[in-house]
Amino acid sequence: MVRYWMLVPRWAVLAGVAVLYLLVIWRVLAGGTDPWSVTIRLAALTGLLTLQLAAMMSPFLREIRKVLGAPFLAVHHRAALAGLILITLHPVSLALRLGRADLFIPVTRSLDAFLMNGGRAALILVYAGVLAAVFQGWLGKGWRPVHALLYIAILLGTVHANLMGSDLSDPVLFIIVNGMTLLVVAAFLAKRWQRHSAAPAAH
Repeated sequence: MVRYWMLVPRWAVLAGVAVLYLLVIWRVLAGGTDPWSVTIRLAALTGLLTLQLAAMMSPFLREIRKVLGAPFLAVHHRAALAGLILITLHPVSLALRLGRADLFIPVTRSLDAFLMNGGRAALILVYAGVLAAVFQGWLGKGWRPVHALLYIAILLGTVHANLMGSDLSDPVLFIIVNGMTLLVVAAFLAKRWQRHSAAPAAH
């Protein structure tokens, strides 16, 4: 189903990813050049984009190695680590700018408030998902459900970006952020389908 990816040259994949990041940087800078604002907004958008790319890789284990010339786990883990650092920089920078420590605590007074501030819960889920992969040897088979929380984190982060982030009023950023999240959902369903299809063969 996904083997056509093997026909895509490495330069095209890398160029496509580079274009996404350059578009994000361009549109963020177009929205203002205040150092604090740029840092906060750029960390959020590039962090979410990097986590989206990491999540989208899941159904393409063989393709990643074939096209990029590196093991899937090496590419996936590096992308996830970069995304983790960038997405953490977003609330850290905002907390320093505003002098507030409560920005890391999920808001639970209402569903609307929770979703609007969904990045707080998303950050916790990102760390849980990444740590589950790091300590999968200790967690046994239970690591996979915890690791899958990354998908929920991406959905929450996207909702937060749409409700709270001013940048998504820019149509380019709106398309990139929401389009990539749709691709993440598609990748999640493709991965589930792969496992479902492989299950009968295992018996």
